[in-house]
Amino acid sequence: IGAMLEKARALRLSGRPAEAGPIVETILAGEAGSGSDRVEALALRARMLLDRGDADGAAGILSGVDLEGIEPGTAAAAIEPLGMALHAAGRDEDALGAFGRGEAIARTAGLGLPAARFLSLMGRVRHGRGEYAEALACYEAALDLARRGGDSHAEGVYAMNAGAIHLERSAYDRASDLLSSARRRLASLGDVRELPWVLINLANLRARIGDPEGARDLAGRARGIAAAQGQASALPWIRMIEGDAARIDGDAPAALAAYDEAGREAARAGDPRGEILALVAAADASSLLSGRDEAARRIEAATSHPEYREGSPEGDRIAIARARTAPGGAGDPAAVLDRLRAALAGFESRGDTEGALRASIVLMTRGGAGDPGERGRLSLGIAACAAAISRAASPLGYDPLRVDAEISTAHRMEAMKLGNGSDSGDRRRPTSSVPPTGADGKWKRLARINKRLNSETRLRPLLETILDTLLDLTGATRGFILTRDEQGGLAVRAARNIEEAGLPGGRRDFSSSIVKEVVEKARPVVTLDAAQDERF
Repeated sequence: IGAMLEKARALRLSGRPAEAGPIVETILAGEAGSGSDRVEALALRARMLLDRGDADGAAGILSGVDLEGIEPGTAAAAIEPLGMALHAAGRDEDALGAFGRGEAIARTAGLGLPAARFLSLMGRVRHGRGEYAEALACYEAALDLARRGGDSHAEGVYAMNAGAIHLERSAYDRASDLLSSARRRLASLGDVRELPWVLINLANLRARIGDPEGARDLAGRARGIAAAQGQASALPWIRMIEGDAARIDGDAPAALAAYDEAGREAARAGDPRGEILALVAAADASSLLSGRDEAARRIEAATSHPEYREGSPEGDRIAIARARTAPGGAGDPAAVLDRLRAALAGFESRGDTEGALRASIVLMTRGGAGDPGERGRLSLGIAACAAAISRAASPLGYDPLRVDAEISTAHRMEAMKLGNGSDSGDRRRPTSSVPPTGADGKWKRLARINKRLNSETRLRPLLETILDTLLDLTGATRGFILTRDEQGGLAVRAARNIEEAGLPGGRRDFSSSIVKEVVEKARPVVTLDAAQDERF
């Protein structure tokens, strides 16, 4: 019986279910074998039904199986396809219950790696429901068990899953560490099927922090591996990243074409979530081209998709897209503001937070938030949201607010304030362009600045804080900070509104003569026109 089960498993995994099926049925029809053998055979039959897309049939086979007295490893092996079938059938709570039961059985029996597998499956269900904090806890617990068990493959997969959650929550530095670790682990194992997916997540990270070239490079690598492995399911996600890169470059037509093609690829691959997200992204790109009718059509197609579910993360994004793309800024400003506040309170998803931010900007700029008090409250929400996204991106040296035209609008709104904290809607001028007057105001600002500087321990964010503070206090429009590099030369470490402000050390439009003068003499220089100043 054991040899027959092993052969059936091997046939299924090699894509020969027609040969595996009769072996399983022979085992179930015979009298020989233990109770555990029959449970294994039923689990294998359920997995083959799942392979064919019959989730209800698979769940039906295993739901009534009595696992009392069955060896823990076998019981766990039967519970796993049961939970997967329940999840595929849309019964997430039942699936979580099954996975939780399997994890408890495995942990009690000291089976660390099976317990990690169940934790990862629970994380997948919660991830799909937008429960990012709970999903992250599951993935990190699974990662810890995989490390203890010495399973490099499982460690790489669970690190990728945890990194994807940190990416959703805009913890870009932590996401980068985990995803890079996952890439190294999986690449060391050879041609594993998860490798394109970790590259897709890394490409997504580069796009989100404003690095379109890095995103394209990683997406191209993922495409090559996925094509060689025959993984059509990866192609729509790669195409969407290519659309994101085009959007960052300001090429809305190319972004729209990529998103539309991603939707078609997702349909061919049988990926409903990919279809829905591609439609929402295409609607967003259409609105940039003033094609609001086209945007509305795509949103309608997303909400009428048979697999679309209200309350899902996709549903939140569609609601935001509707407010954003509706003609004339139609929508309920208060509802958008509530969504924005909720997103900020938990900062569960960068995508949802930026989406709410964009919708708020559209409502303001198109007059949708007509009430002055509502406009004021929206401006404060936008400022807080912009700051949250910027802080999350800064550890890697990028700021997505600076590469997106509409998000950049929010960046300029950060200094908006409501007059006297009332709902009158009277907005003061941005404080960044009007330094405080009087000694009292200046000392108060310096005290706040000192507190901020003392709380920041990372060099680049610290230098950016110093530079922003100087611009704020002086009313200057641009500036930069240089430090000595390892070779003793000077390199730009922070810059604001300087042309070609790329990576540290890049060329920018400032006077090297003035820089040399300041460095050598350690004294400040004031000049009205460096080009005409005889000293330089």
